Amino acid sequence: MKKLIIFSAFTAVMLSACKPDNDFSIGTPQNRMAQLAGNWKLQSATQTDLKAKSYNYNDPSRPDVSLITQDITAAYPFNTITLSFAEDAANAPTTFTANYGAAPKIFKLTTGTWKVDNLATPGAIRLINGTDTTKTILGSVNTLSAGLLNIQLTKYDVSNKPAIQYNYIFKKN
Repeated sequence: MKKLIIFSAFTAVMLSACKPDNDFSIGTPQNRMAQLAGNWKLQSATQTDLKAKSYNYNDPSRPDVSLITQDITAAYPFNTITLSFAEDAANAPTTFTANYGAAPKIFKLTTGTWKVDNLATPGAIRLINGTDTTKTILGSVNTLSAGLLNIQLTKYDVSNKPAIQYNYIFKKN
């Protein structure tokens, strides 16, 4: 009985010491547009066969070879590609420049303007030159603060279904 009273008193003291924390802040908001602006150099390129992924293709005799995703960085001189995004004083997108070197023109455009779908948390980037537009998806905005830009570019088949996805990882210079 004595132990029950001591335990009850201890529990009452501990519970009365607890106070709710009503501070729901998650830190300072990141300026994603300022993080996007600047010069980027391609570090890696991967290709994903979306149809193979949906059917979970694999080769049981060669489990070390992925039939779904391949690192294609060494297939072409992708590491020569640089990308520059400029913005105005209000952090709004203005112009871009892509220099491919000897690599394939992955965005098809070399200069023009760029736009994002949302200035606070961009999810898509459109590269525009006249009537030509290349739409890309940002793989993650969280990596921008670490100086990494993940751009996804999807190619579609003749029935307008996603067929191939390219993931390009750029590092900020």
